[in-house]
Parts: sequence; C-alpha cells; structure tokens
Amino acid sequence: MPIFVDASDLTRLDAKLADAIDRSKEIRREMLTDVGEQLLAQVRQKIGGTGKVQRWQHTHLGTGGGYVAVHPVERETDEYGWAVGAVTNAIESGHRFPTIRKAERYRPRIQGGKAKVAGKAMYRTTNPEQAAQTTAAELESRLARLLEE
Repeated sequence: MPIFVDASDLTRLDAKLADAIDRSKEIRREMLTDVGEQLLAQVRQKIGGTGKVQRWQHTHLGTGGGYVAVHPVERETDEYGWAVGAVTNAIESGHRFPTIRKAERYRPRIQGGKAKVAGKAMYRTTNPEQAAQTTAAELESRLARLLEE
C-alpha cells in the first residue's frame, strides 16, 4: 500500500522554520533582556537600603546579543567623589575600617587586628538558573506559537 505525502505541508513547515531562524537573533535579544531585568531585580532586592546604590545598577546586553550582565554604571561618581563601581565593590565584597592615627592616646574599641565590614554578596548570590529557566520556558512557548501560525 503506497503512502502519499503532500509536499505543500512540507513547504509550509520549511517556510515557518526559515522564518523562526530569521527571527532567532531578535528573539534571543529579547529573552536576554528579560533575563537581565530579572537578575537586576534580584540584585536590587539584595542591596536593600534607601535606593542610591540600587539606582547605580543597570543591565548591559552584549553587542552581539550573546550575553547580559548586571553591574554599576560606568564613569559616574557619588557625592564624595568615589567611583560608584568602587563603592559597589566595597559593598559586595566587604571592606576594612580606616585606621585612625591622629591622637596618641586613642585606643580603638575593637582590639586584635582588623575591623572589617562583611560584604553583602549581592551579585554572587543571585540565581541566574531560575531566571534562565523561566525565560527558556517562555522561549519554548513562543517558538511553538510561531510554528503553529
């Protein structure tokens, strides 16, 4: 018993796949932007505070659309003249208290070495896997809709 295949169905499927491939860069860029926004929200939530350091954070999408990063804005300083990247780095990884050596009789209350502020680890403790999984599910449904049209 012979089996017949309608070539028009294959032609339509081929056209849909070609369209999906053509739109893949645009879709990938949109998906990476969504991942970046999710990661930015996680970082801002972990920073806490009044919002000054939160406002310094932003997402950066690679020129080829292959990656997204969250980091402080470039070439900006705070009201004291410190680079916002340096301030954010000190908050992320912690920093030492400055030693005071002006008065001879001064004795710091903290004895036994270096006083250090613990870092917040706001970048290291983000969950990029969760953001990627949600975006991958969205991408899957979007490509399925594109092929069903």
